[in-house]
Amino acid sequence: HRLLVLRRFFQDYKQLEGKQVQVDDIRPAHAAVKVIENALARYRDQRNTLRAKDHL
Repeated sequence: HRLLVLRRFFQDYKQLEGKQVQVDDIRPAHAAVKVIENALARYRDQRNTLRAKDHL
């Protein structure tokens, strides 16, 4: 039941933003950790570029 509630949450959340989303499956926590680690690494790599754009 919880997975269905989570799926519905993400579908509704994106619809409120006017976006379409398709939630295919819910992955295990270790997959989420990897995605977050990759996102943090990309942010660290691009941090200075992102900050420079904010000051333009």
